[in-house]
Parts: sequence; C-alpha cells; structure tokens
Amino acid sequence: MEERVVKILTHNGRFHADDVIACELLSILENGEVEIVRSRHTEDLNQYKWVVDVGKQYIPEHGRFDHHQEECSETWPGCSILLSSSGLVFLNLWKEILEKIGHPNPTWEEADMIYKKVFLPIDAHDNGQKVDEHNYTFLLGLKGGCKGYGEGIKVGRVIADMNHDDVNSEKQNLRFADAMKYAFDSFIPVISAMMKTYRANKNMVEQLQGFDFSCGMIVLPKGGYVNSWVLHKVDPKKQLFFTIYEKKQLADGKKEWGFSAVQDKRFVNRIDLVKEDKEKYPNLIFIHKKLFCGSSTDLEEAIQICEDSIKQYNTKRLKKIGYFSAATAGFGFLCYNLFKN
Repeated sequence: MEERVVKILTHNGRFHADDVIACELLSILENGEVEIVRSRHTEDLNQYKWVVDVGKQYIPEHGRFDHHQEECSETWPGCSILLSSSGLVFLNLWKEILEKIGHPNPTWEEADMIYKKVFLPIDAHDNGQKVDEHNYTFLLGLKGGCKGYGEGIKVGRVIADMNHDDVNSEKQNLRFADAMKYAFDSFIPVISAMMKTYRANKNMVEQLQGFDFSCGMIVLPKGGYVNSWVLHKVDPKKQLFFTIYEKKQLADGKKEWGFSAVQDKRFVNRIDLVKEDKEKYPNLIFIHKKLFCGSSTDLEEAIQICEDSIKQYNTKRLKKIGYFSAATAGFGFLCYNLFKN
C-alpha cells in the first residue's frame, strides 16, 4: 500500500526563516510524511494540503497561510507586529503543534509566551517592522526586554545564511531541506525547553504561594533553582536571600547540598555568601569566590552558612546606618552653628 504523503507548497528562490519554520511545523503535524514543492506557480492550489508564504491567500481552514496580499493585516492578539507565514501557522495551530512536540493540554497563556519569545522577532523581520521592547511583557507580566527575542533572531540569521549563492538552482532546494532540519534540531528544542521551564516555574509558584520568607532562606527539592519570574510572583517583599537544595548523591552515601544567593538581576546577589572557611565549616565543599553559590555535604552546615551570611549582611548594614546617622547629626550641628552665627 502506497504511503500517504502530504504536499506543502512554498515559494522558490531565496528562503527566509518564516517559510522554513512554517514548513517544518506543518511537517511535524504530518509526522514528517511530506513533500515540499517550491514554486511560484499557483494556478492549481487544490493539489496541496498546505500552502505557505505564496499564493496570496490567507484561509486557515483550507490550509492557506500567505501574508503578502495587501488585505492581510493579521497580528497576534495584543501585538502590533504583522504575522509572517510561520506566525500565521502558529496562531491557528498552536495547540496541535505544542501537543505534537510533547506538551499535552497547552494553554493560550503558554502559546502567548512562546509566540512572544521566538516567533515575534521572525515576524517583525520578515515584515520590515521594528520591535519596541517596551511594548511587550513576557512571562505573565514580568518585563523581559530584548532578552526574550534572542532565539528567534538567532535562528532567523542562521537560516538566512543557509541560502545557496544560486537561489534558482536545485542545490537551493537541498539547502531548504537542510534549513528545515536545522529548524527541527534547533528551533523546536528551544520551544520545548521554554515550555518545560514555564511549567516548572508555574508549579513552583503554586507550591510557594503564601510561604513565609521572613527567615531569609528556603530548602527546596533537588535542583531547586528559583528564577526572577518566580521571585516576582511569590516574594514581592524581597525577603528571600538564599535557596538550599539537594544537588546529588555522593559515592560515600552522603548528599551534596547546594546553596545559592537569590538574584533579582543576573550576577547581582541580594546578599553575598560568607567567604570560604573550611576550618569553620568542616563539611564545606566550596564557596564560589564571587560569593553567589557553594555546597556542603551537611544540610545543617549549609543552613548555618546562609544564616551567617544574613548576620554578616545585617552587621554591615547596621554599621552603614550608624555612620549615616552620625554624619547626618554632624551636618545638622554644623548647619545650626552656621545659622546661629
């Protein structure tokens, strides 16, 4: 029995990230059993199940996803950037796509995050629009600036560089196939990683909601990293300074316990750890010289190190407050004398 092969039509000549990614997404939905036809002859579109970036038709219920026609002004809800062919495909088939790559029961919230993180810059570039980073917020309201656009921009540049010098040759079609494979190997894993991280973060938010952080630290499950988005949700008062978590089981049966300084910005600790002192902490494995992480084979010692770090910070803070108060009093006394005289 002859295998069912689905035909996808896209344009020939120079390819861009949007048509390559659109074709790869549709190929994934069809389990890879597709034939890519690259042509601008659009007289008989009925022979194709999917038509992307060519044909001047946007009829999603019929598998038509072109954006070049003047009347096409589709945007992602809440965004001003026009959609390219990959954006149109994702807008209409996000649920099926995310489920197909291993993420059951995806939500619109998740699709919205994925679009803004990776598809939006591709759409903007293909439509000649500038992305104003201040117009977009990522991950349920926490501003991410241009950091969120990184993967989409990177993938778009790599795909653009994969074009053959002779864009009308048969070798160009082979390059298109290579670009689709690159999208599968690089772009799809990025989406999967973002979905896993997003769901793990949401789960952590649910677990930590209402937790009392006034002690300044928390012991988390294995690999318990708390990122800035989670902190934004569960610790608005910024009371949490250190996380402690199981890193791994050691050969001698002991566990290695990691501890990390909480950071609101990358590499900026809320509070520094104390400096490494293996005489004071006999089970200590290390404390990084930048004082943001370390580990010990004893949980109680890891807790003690974090407690000592908080005490050290409070002592330094009190000294600064005392100095400031004394300096202010001196200034007041000086002003009093000046006015008196």
